Amino acid sequence: MAYRLVADLVVGVHLVYLAFVAVGGALAWRWRRLVWPHLAALTVAFVSVTVGFDCPLTNVEKWLRRRAGDHPYHGGFIDHYVVGTLVPRGDDRLVQVVIALTALVFYGSVVRSGRLGRARTSPGRVSDEF
Repeated sequence: MAYRLVADLVVGVHLVYLAFVAVGGALAWRWRRLVWPHLAALTVAFVSVTVGFDCPLTNVEKWLRRRAGDHPYHGGFIDHYVVGTLVPRGDDRLVQVVIALTALVFYGSVVRSGRLGRARTSPGRVSDEF
């Protein structure tokens, strides 16, 4: 029972990670301290998609499911939980391209505006950037 519950928790963490990959560029545009964590998340996602390795969270979830006495699903997390549920079958590559282009637009904007550099404040003005 506990293994199944922890496996479900890992599924939740995995979904949050995927949401961060998808919208993290917008968050990083607003809160610059998220740039490096988001770039790391994008890198892992990109390598996972292009090279085809399983995400470590998928492996942990499957191990927990086996320990709980369940038969884990075959394939990857996205194919099992996302494609056909949140994303229509056949549109998964399109969604990946849209996420990549969105990240490029946000990071292009971040670089153009100089938001990766030091916070700029005028005298007497406190910056809301971290």
